[in-house]
Amino acid sequence: MSSDNKKPDLYAYVQKNDKAPLLLVGAAWYHNKGEGLNVALTALPVDGRITLFPPKAEDDKPAS
Repeated sequence: MSSDNKKPDLYAYVQKNDKAPLLLVGAAWYHNKGEGLNVALTALPVDGRITLFPPKAEDDKPAS
């Protein structure tokens, strides 16, 4: 499915260091035509590192 018509499959986060909170910067959706992901970001990390987490099943909100 496309990002236009469903909730994200994964949420994209950045973290300044191991003790800093995760900051939500985007989301990802699995392609409807085979393997891969579509990723939409609202910000880019300085170090280039992004972590993806699935939504929590119990409340369908991003992991924290």
